Amino acid sequence: MRSVYSPVQIIVATLIGGPLAAAYFLKKSFESINKNDLAKKLFYGYLILSAIIIVVAPFLPDETPDMLILIAYLTPMIVILKEHYLTKTQISDSEEYAFESNWKVFGISLAAGVLFVGIFVGVTWVTMPEEDVAQYFVEDVNSTNFELNPYYYSSIEAKKGLNDADVILTITLANTAVDEFKDADEDELRIIAMDFIADNYLSYLAENNVRVIVDFQNLAHETVKKITL
Repeated sequence: MRSVYSPVQIIVATLIGGPLAAAYFLKKSFESINKNDLAKKLFYGYLILSAIIIVVAPFLPDETPDMLILIAYLTPMIVILKEHYLTKTQISDSEEYAFESNWKVFGISLAAGVLFVGIFVGVTWVTMPEEDVAQYFVEDVNSTNFELNPYYYSSIEAKKGLNDADVILTITLANTAVDEFKDADEDELRIIAMDFIADNYLSYLAENNVRVIVDFQNLAHETVKKITL
């Protein structure tokens, strides 16, 4: 007798092992019932689908449900099995076929799943853009509601410099504080600037080669003093 996979075994294997498991089990299943041309088409079709999922998935919006990807490769497989493959009853009633071991199904599908995840993680690591730490810092500063002493400060904002690794932190001074800041030395200004940036955050920026340039300006947007942290 010839051992074959039941439709349920193929579906369960796909749930465990993903589209690579589907490619393998569809190929073996249709070859076992002498539908070799269809087996080859399904095998390469699911390999291509696996590649598309691996490449596209990292760029999908975060709110995209994981179930959507599962449906994308599980639904067509169920339709194909229903229209072109043997039913469980046909296999059990046949004297020509016998069911494959569930342990074999589990082992192969688990191996396929591990392989798929490994490829997915590797491709994601290579293709995803580097984290834009400078841009994150700019967004953090501009979204933070700083409690500013009106005697000294009018506003604070950040933007990226001409060099993508530079951030310009513009602190606009109140008129009452301009002369005081003109007379301050660099160490004093650094201490003042550090009131707006936590030490660990500044260390994190430095580790990622992000340079913070603090530009103390007057209300006319003229530089009073400028330092680099």
